[in-house]
Amino acid sequence: MNYKENIVELLNIYLERNKELKREYEILNTKKALYEELIPMLDDSYDNIIENKLSISILLNTIYGNSVYFDFYNKLINRDIEKRNQEVKEFICEIKSDYKQILDEIEEASQTISRSKNTVSSANRVILCFKQNIPIIY
Repeated sequence: MNYKENIVELLNIYLERNKELKREYEILNTKKALYEELIPMLDDSYDNIIENKLSISILLNTIYGNSVYFDFYNKLINRDIEKRNQEVKEFICEIKSDYKQILDEIEEASQTISRSKNTVSSANRVILCFKQNIPIIY
């Protein structure tokens, strides 16, 4: 392999990592939208939480990809009033904490994508120049 092929291979690896970062960013934005739908339901009265049980369960399963939170949620709403109120508040705080973490990850990914925009453009330009065997012009 000559140096041009090595450079093209490394640039392709870089571009693939950047595409993966953008895919992760889109997944995080989807989760953010799901959290924004879930949190108001959980902040509502207990009667409305029970009424929205199906929607909440679907959102929890979609966000977390498993039924752990949903199972915990079901146990909470079936407890006696004294224990339930405190545990529901703690459960909601945990969900909000996860939401805040998603927001932080989105911000970090957004900044990384923004910083790498020019580098991605340059990498594509260099690959094109190597493939067409023309000089790299800035």
